[in-house]
Amino acid sequence: MKRTFPLVIVILVMAAAVLTLAQKTKPPKSKTMNSAYLGQWLSTDEFETVLISSNDNSFAASFNYKSADRTVIGKWTDCKVSGNTLKCKWNGDHDDATKTAQRKGTLKATLKGDELSVIYYEEDTENMNWKPGYGPHIFDSSIGAGAIRERNYKRKTAFTT
Repeated sequence: MKRTFPLVIVILVMAAAVLTLAQKTKPPKSKTMNSAYLGQWLSTDEFETVLISSNDNSFAASFNYKSADRTVIGKWTDCKVSGNTLKCKWNGDHDDATKTAQRKGTLKATLKGDELSVIYYEEDTENMNWKPGYGPHIFDSSIGAGAIRERNYKRKTAFTT
């Protein structure tokens, strides 16, 4: 019995050392990304297409809004995911019958299956240029700091990572 006792202690010390080393060398937690956002989305009024893609474990998107009276072409950047919510910055080039402008702000997108609800919060409108015959007197405040727009989208095409 005297001979096995030191051997048991040596084995226990070695096991503790291996366990301690394994705990210190755990691989870093991977940044998981909800790939359910990826794909092409079409607004329910069919005026806007959003293309959400991923790169280096982050999301970005491009969008193109075109109706009878205006176009806005832009992108989503610096997107952060938390569960079924995506928060991003956005910017876009606006063109309508009365003006052109560069618009920007933040957005919150909520995913529910194949539906995406987005609230755009406009923070600023820069470089507003009035077209001939128009000016601030006809400005309808549908764009500019403080404007909030809600848009709903349905998945048109899904992408995989």
